[in-house]
Amino acid sequence: MKDWTAGRDKHSTHPPLLTAGDAPESASTTDPDRPIESTTDDRFRRAPLAGLIATYATNAPKDASVVFALTGPWGAGKTSVLNLIEAQLDPERVVVVRFNPWLFSGTEQLTVQFVRELATQLGQKGGNLAAVGKKIEAYGTLLEVGSAIPVIGALAKLVQGAGKVAAAHSEESILEARQRVEEALRESERRVLVFVDDIDRLDAEEVRHVFKLVRLVADFPNVSYLLSFDRLRVEAALTAGGTDGGDYIAKIVQSSFDLPPADRALIQTELTSGLDRALQGKTHGPLHEDSWPDILLSVILPLVQTPRDVRRYVNAVIPTVEIVGEEVALEDVLALEAVRVFMPREYEKLGGLSEHFTMYQLADHGRAEDTESAVRGFIEGAVRPNVAKELLVNVFPRTRSVIENMTYGAEWGRNWRRDRRVAERSVFEALYSRGIQPTDVPTFLVREVVEAFGDRERVAELLIGLDGQQLEALLQRLLDTDEALASSQYARGLTAVLDRADDLRHGRSGFLDFGADMHVGRLLLWVAKNAAPETREPAARELMQAVRSFTWRIEVLRVLSTDYDSQPRMLTPEVEAELRDALIVEILGATPARIAEEWNPGRVLSFAMYDEATETYLPEAREALEEPHLMRAVLSSTVQQSHAFGIGSAAVRVEHSIPLRPLLAMCGRDEDILRDALRAAVDAGPAEDGNKRLETALGLARDFVEGRLEMPPPKGGGEAGNEGGAASSEAKVASDTEAEGSDHREAPPPDGPATEEEE
Repeated sequence: MKDWTAGRDKHSTHPPLLTAGDAPESASTTDPDRPIESTTDDRFRRAPLAGLIATYATNAPKDASVVFALTGPWGAGKTSVLNLIEAQLDPERVVVVRFNPWLFSGTEQLTVQFVRELATQLGQKGGNLAAVGKKIEAYGTLLEVGSAIPVIGALAKLVQGAGKVAAAHSEESILEARQRVEEALRESERRVLVFVDDIDRLDAEEVRHVFKLVRLVADFPNVSYLLSFDRLRVEAALTAGGTDGGDYIAKIVQSSFDLPPADRALIQTELTSGLDRALQGKTHGPLHEDSWPDILLSVILPLVQTPRDVRRYVNAVIPTVEIVGEEVALEDVLALEAVRVFMPREYEKLGGLSEHFTMYQLADHGRAEDTESAVRGFIEGAVRPNVAKELLVNVFPRTRSVIENMTYGAEWGRNWRRDRRVAERSVFEALYSRGIQPTDVPTFLVREVVEAFGDRERVAELLIGLDGQQLEALLQRLLDTDEALASSQYARGLTAVLDRADDLRHGRSGFLDFGADMHVGRLLLWVAKNAAPETREPAARELMQAVRSFTWRIEVLRVLSTDYDSQPRMLTPEVEAELRDALIVEILGATPARIAEEWNPGRVLSFAMYDEATETYLPEAREALEEPHLMRAVLSSTVQQSHAFGIGSAAVRVEHSIPLRPLLAMCGRDEDILRDALRAAVDAGPAEDGNKRLETALGLARDFVEGRLEMPPPKGGGEAGNEGGAASSEAKVASDTEAEGSDHREAPPPDGPATEEEE
């Protein structure tokens, strides 16, 4: 299995995301918690408010201690405004001291740490403020001792500082020390403005302590405070203590400034320009202009409320885009990242609901009820129901059958897969699991195969390392490329693909699995349908000569010589007969060992040795099956698995079978000959390690030989390949292809969905 986690190609170009203009580079676009520090970075126009607060703080009464408040929700830019205020203050008149109580734990430490910070920072300002700082330091020492005396755990510290404590107490009391501080501050020519930030991050008791601190303990003349907090959070914390939070704040704060919500147009500009810068040079999926504006306006912007939200979101998008690359449409990545960042519970729910949001539901009443319940439950249980609804409508359009009475048919899955929209489940899983599944193939490989489809050697080189599951995924994704494969040299690319088709799995994995070989037929038909008519016969001849496998050459003939509702046969009967006869001659001349190498040797035998005129097999068929190695290959490739449910039970019973009746027909309808051939195959030895299909088939053959398994009743005749393997897919490929061109009642037209009433 090829690993796609390394060596990703870097092809994508990044289109602008509806930006109104280029925004200047700023560290704030790469760090979600870094505030701006100057007016040159003021993209949200906070400078006027900062200037107003700076004026009020400068002109406050000299002997008074005024408490201002700057309020706004988390992430609104309060710390940035504090920086802008300081930038607009005259340092000769006002000095700023910063204190962040969130850095200290416990109410006992808050007072001591505040006084210590005040002393330290004032001591660094020079002039007479340095002397003020020393007096505050002495005051803080006494406060520290006072707070430590009642604490038993601090006895050792007290013993160590006994000399210092005794000296301090002998010279002055706490009251005297405070008076010295007040006198020094009155004599200072500069005011002190203390910024107290992040109050809303404290618990309720610590919040109350900060307010008491600035009102009582540190109520110094010529010192003002600017408290920065989220009013709703702080009021709630204060109210939790048994008091009315709003009244409590009103008693402490003399002047309050509310930070207004950021202008929505500025938020959008900052968001889109930030995304443009972040995505520049990165590989990502396509951005569809018909869906991006609705997703931006209805899903993303309602969740991005503050400048911090912008930075959080942009930073979250970057690693996701780097991991997912070009596997998912960019608008879907951006939409789901917004949900992941701002509605995390709803994002987690999406993983369990993806079957209802991304899988086409069959016309089953029970499943329809489940889907309706899932859609309505997701919306009604969301923290932002309107956003949840818009997410489903714009990103998961299949849910619109519940929300808007608008249906999308199964053929839309192919369109969404081609466009890399998460409405198709494999694309959703690539995003939700942060990378393509090990069984899938990356978009860049699909693109390179398409670009090289006229070069057999290059396509073969690109397929090196793919296992059967990845090859099957590639066949499916090549169908998403419309007419891109139908070049004049398409037979060369098909030859390289068919040379690897023997690696595809056998059998089916469930009710809706038609087998991996079906994708071979669909790819052949898809390419031929979109190719110029004059190229089909030369391409068929080239394929019949270049492809080694008998199985896949038979498939080429079947696809190109079948009549479909939407497409007449692509080879004339004369050309088809010529190519068929030549292939039959080649098969009849092959050894049993050569036929045993085939992906479906039973189909090969049926094709070459069935006489349609007499409806019997040639004697060569019986002779071939008497070769144990070939019989084992036929059994391994045609063993079938079926699922059965018991009435009233959810348990699934898995049953296996081998095509006994077609094998009987190949043995001249002589059951004894068939038993002898099967016995020889069983006696040839056990299945090779890991060959579960052959092991199962030999067990069933043994049961038949020993009488424990009966010959099933006739089903209207058939070939050995018709009860399993590639031949059984012939009718299925035809019917599936016809369905693609038919007008299914529930399918909207390709250019847009239709309401049920219009249908």
